[in-house]
Amino acid sequence: LGLENCIYMGNIDALRDWGHAKDYVRMQWMMLQQDEARDYVIATGKQYSVREFITWTATELGIDIEFKGSGVDEIGVVSGVSGELAPMVSVGQEIVKINPQSNILTAIYVPLNLHEFDKKEKYLVFSGLNFLHEDH
Repeated sequence: LGLENCIYMGNIDALRDWGHAKDYVRMQWMMLQQDEARDYVIATGKQYSVREFITWTATELGIDIEFKGSGVDEIGVVSGVSGELAPMVSVGQEIVKINPQSNILTAIYVPLNLHEFDKKEKYLVFSGLNFLHEDH
């Protein structure tokens, strides 16, 4: 893939809110501009799995990835390569493996963190948050 031939992951079915960094920085700046300190929530309100994030990233690089197996034996295998962004990757290469020693697998699983906003949290209105992957 570049410096590494394979990435080792924890729980790839874990769900996350994949907001865009530029929005989080903008929101942090907006919070610092307030006259009074308060607690704020910054979120897109959408969740996708780590597996989906890996797939989107591979697609951006011209890599088609297929997941095989399950649990700690699951692997991500290259099923196709197009373009010139991943010249060191070949069909059949295992580019994702599960690390059974990962803290993400062995720690208590964090419940869904999709945040539902209530009226008291809308003190500072954040609009136009971009989801990291524009097609979703």
